[in-house]
Amino acid sequence: MLQDGLWAEVTIAYNEIEDDAYAFYVEDLRPIQLNRFDFNRYCEGRSAFSRDAWIDIILRSVGLEPTVLSHRLKLHFIARLFPLVEPNFNLSYINNKDEEIVVYCPESKTAEATQDPVRKDIHDGEGAKESSQRKTAEKKIAPEPEHKKLPEPEEQPSPDIIIKENAQEPNAQHFTIQYGATGYSYESILSPYLTGAKTIEIEDPYIRANHQVQNFIRFCEAVVKTPTIQKISLCTGYDDQTDLKELSDRLNDVKQSLIELDIQLDININEHLHDREIRIDNGWTIKIGRGLDLYQKPDSWYSVGVYDQSLKKCLETKIDIFKRDAEPGEQ
Repeated sequence: MLQDGLWAEVTIAYNEIEDDAYAFYVEDLRPIQLNRFDFNRYCEGRSAFSRDAWIDIILRSVGLEPTVLSHRLKLHFIARLFPLVEPNFNLSYINNKDEEIVVYCPESKTAEATQDPVRKDIHDGEGAKESSQRKTAEKKIAPEPEHKKLPEPEEQPSPDIIIKENAQEPNAQHFTIQYGATGYSYESILSPYLTGAKTIEIEDPYIRANHQVQNFIRFCEAVVKTPTIQKISLCTGYDDQTDLKELSDRLNDVKQSLIELDIQLDININEHLHDREIRIDNGWTIKIGRGLDLYQKPDSWYSVGVYDQSLKKCLETKIDIFKRDAEPGEQ
């Protein structure tokens, strides 16, 4: 469940009770993508986890794949998490520049014992004791070098602020794609105009045949790369030759796959629809004369360009991209 998609919405809260041994706890957990959720069965399964299974889960939760790590390396990564969960536990290690790096736990970061730790010899015996005394004497003569502390992370602006400050407003465009031209993909056409967008509406009467539904999937793949997108609305049409049940099944599969990316897909069918248009809630409108069906059928399904849209040969079509007047509810 930690390898792909979204499994649950989790609310993490700060524990203000100082006597407890943990600083954070799970305040609320709402599973998604599940028709039914049996909490008792979940607890029974969880209780059966071995120590190694828990180690693998923790590593996956921080983005590491345990199946490619040795047991020793797993424990190494686990150890680096100790200061985050264990009070008064600090981690010290040497980086590739022979500098000592100390990761402090939040509770004891400013404590005197943390900032000026006493070094002890862990070996037993008189020789070790003499060595310890000699090091103590040396310490009185030459002060111990200061530990290099990790810099405090600078407060970063939210993604929305970054977009507004750094992104340049793209220009309106009106051009024609010539027959047989290459280098045009949905992503190259759309992505400059998706900055800050949350909702995108597409009207295309020809999302019905198998290759047209595939085109719509490619469209969704291009759109979801914009992290602010939350909703896609599709309005398409049909004719007497359309198998509506088969079309519904295909689009519902697309809808389910988008849910796993936390994106909502609304589907509407309009038999009278004719025009093709893509409207983005940031004010941009993109009109492609042929809609999403702008590529030629490949000569062979085993030729270069079958899957990479930038290598596909296009049909001739006009593209108009312009900023419309803001409507109520738009950005």
